Amino acid sequence: MNSCNGHGTFSASTKRCSCFDGWGSATDISSFKDPTCNQRICPAEKSWSTIPTTTTAGHAQAECSDRGTCDRGTGQCLCFDGFDGRACERLACPKRCSGHGDCMSIRHISEVLSFEGGMYPLTSSTFSYSGSSTSTTWDEEKSYGCLCHSSWPVGLLPGQSQLGEWYGPDCSNRRCPSGDDPYTSSVDETDCNKKYDNGASVASTITVSISQNVAGSAVSTTVTHVAGSRPLVVGDTLTVSGHTGNSANTAMNQAYTVTSVTSATVVVVQGTGMTAATYNTGTIVGVFSIASYSNKCHIECSNRGVCDPKIGVCTCFDGFHGNNCAIQQSIKIGQ
Repeated sequence: MNSCNGHGTFSASTKRCSCFDGWGSATDISSFKDPTCNQRICPAEKSWSTIPTTTTAGHAQAECSDRGTCDRGTGQCLCFDGFDGRACERLACPKRCSGHGDCMSIRHISEVLSFEGGMYPLTSSTFSYSGSSTSTTWDEEKSYGCLCHSSWPVGLLPGQSQLGEWYGPDCSNRRCPSGDDPYTSSVDETDCNKKYDNGASVASTITVSISQNVAGSAVSTTVTHVAGSRPLVVGDTLTVSGHTGNSANTAMNQAYTVTSVTSATVVVVQGTGMTAATYNTGTIVGVFSIASYSNKCHIECSNRGVCDPKIGVCTCFDGFHGNNCAIQQSIKIGQ
């Protein structure tokens, strides 16, 4: 009687083998199944290349995820370059992040990006890329990337820098020390207040419903957070670019200062120009800066040297020295 090579059971009536799982069973996913149960089947996960059957359906499962070949002797996938995992089901992180970053799924990165430094967290918003692993976010645990490390805090809050220490797709590049340009005595380039994207003076807009009838009085209003911006903080100024309501209330087109913040409710105080007889109600569109006070722009080599990103060391221009090239050498007359 056929032993099915010890990896299945033989049916005398059908003269066929019913192979065990991993050897070509009915539930094994493979385009090849040995009828004698003598060759292995490799693990299967969602395919990287099949066409979804509908607009809301994820990819079907495939042996080695269609990104590797199956070793029939061992039952292990031999993944193509750039793919990793038992079934080649995920993208491989380049150079394993060079020892200067964490290899994470896009789902995980989306959860920690706003809270952990090192990968341009230019917002305090909460992001999410998960919840539909069989349809729209089918690659949430398949697409992987590097979340680079930083020895200094990264973000938009006071004392944080907007750029991290290690960067690049494989976290192999290292930023050089930062410093204020010694040639610009009246400007501190490392001051990133009212800026984001490491110096770009781009602000976010926010729509605020407000009602006020006395100049300088405090008004509580609910603010909806704008995607891609940080929440409002005390000291922010809402620079009004327009309002609706009584068209005669031109005084409403002035700056409002945020004096307190609790959850989504902010208290703003208008400056001057309103009288007790003036009643403003309607919607203003405020423009506010992204970075908090004392937030830092990262200015490599103080703009007075060239950074070697492979080692993170500055080569200073003539007349400047220091690890960040921020010290200008004094010139003695007669020498």
